[in-house]
Amino acid sequence: MAMDCGPGVTLCGVLAVMTGLGSGVQNVTGGAVYGHPYPMVHGLWPEVAPYGNSQCVQPQDPLSEPSKVVGCYQCYTGDPNCTTDHQVLFQEHEWHKHGSCAGAKDADTFLQTVCDIALAPLKLLYQARQSGVRDLGGFERVLKRNGPQYEVFASNETTSQLMLSACADEGGHWVLTPRRYFSTFCGKASTREPR
Repeated sequence: MAMDCGPGVTLCGVLAVMTGLGSGVQNVTGGAVYGHPYPMVHGLWPEVAPYGNSQCVQPQDPLSEPSKVVGCYQCYTGDPNCTTDHQVLFQEHEWHKHGSCAGAKDADTFLQTVCDIALAPLKLLYQARQSGVRDLGGFERVLKRNGPQYEVFASNETTSQLMLSACADEGGHWVLTPRRYFSTFCGKASTREPR
């Protein structure tokens, strides 16, 4: 199903989060590894055609590259499927494939935005895993129970990922919110200060 940004909304997409219980590896250089001992962020993906009608808003500094591995992409002790070298490539992939259309200032700003909006849902997924949740439906119920801002737009059983609805206002500020509220939080009249 393609995502519809709705009236007055330029940027919409999904925040892809991995429960860590998936299998396989994304078949691209620096692609995601889906099995981890804890939940991780995959990325923030504007739903441009053919995935939706989000516009592609170019970054202010399109030639920028990630300068460091930001917090939510860092490896944790004991994760055999995560290395710093891979995470550098993974961030570069996310920036070039998705960040280049997300209306960010530059690569570091985009990746920090991903971490900022992923913090709360990742914490909930971590707590759910600690309490024994293992199926995507269970993780989805935990998110819905803990915040009206969480709408699962799509999911993938094999990779054990949830894609949470998100939009950005005219200042490039991304928020997690159900699609029915995109115009409220991200419509033309809702512009916030640029990040």
